[in-house]
Amino acid sequence: MSLAVLYFISRDYKQSVLLFNESLKFNPENYSLWNKLGATLAHLGRVDEAIDAYQRALELKPNFVRVWANLGMAYAFKRDYEEALRFYLNALVLNPDAKHIWSYVKTACVCMGTIAAISLWEV
Repeated sequence: MSLAVLYFISRDYKQSVLLFNESLKFNPENYSLWNKLGATLAHLGRVDEAIDAYQRALELKPNFVRVWANLGMAYAFKRDYEEALRFYLNALVLNPDAKHIWSYVKTACVCMGTIAAISLWEV
């Protein structure tokens, strides 16, 4: 897994995906690996596959805040801002102190054309 992360850091996402998949053969219940695979796939523009990986991570650990936020970003990339907002808000329910997620919420609202509501969320 460490090698997969190094490839990710060096932006060799294809090699990173191969290594994360190989790691998952030996540890398919590792929610963190599924999240990292999802992030790597997202960087390659393979958003639907990323969403599948994130969903698997959530099956294994439903309260994994980072995955909820990553799912939101994946849907935002697909321009499905309503779905993105749903995932961001789930992340905030799990961790109300995650102030960085509020910026994702605001961006999704702007993209949906609900800019007037943003002034309510001065966090």
